[in-house]
Amino acid sequence: MIDNRAGATDHLAGELFKTMAGVNMVHVPYKGGAPAGTPREIVGRLNGEVAKILQMSDVRARLQESGIEAASSTPEQFAAYIQSEIKRWAKVVREAGMRAD
Repeated sequence: MIDNRAGATDHLAGELFKTMAGVNMVHVPYKGGAPAGTPREIVGRLNGEVAKILQMSDVRARLQESGIEAASSTPEQFAAYIQSEIKRWAKVVREAGMRAD
């Protein structure tokens, strides 16, 4: 599991997934939007494998028990979603006058 903030919600969500799915993953913190230099073929394969896993009835059932709806997308769709979320939350932060401590 890779994220850029140890202890943040994405890290915690990964730990929850790990526990619920009964899998062993290693937390790898990094800086940036994606691990730099990851070949597109690798990203595509990981995306395909995760999509298959999310279609497994036992995995879906375990996620749904916790109120999580499994969904998958292409890497390009996910990148577009992230950009839209950055735009949305940047506006909230700006309008609220929030600052990082």
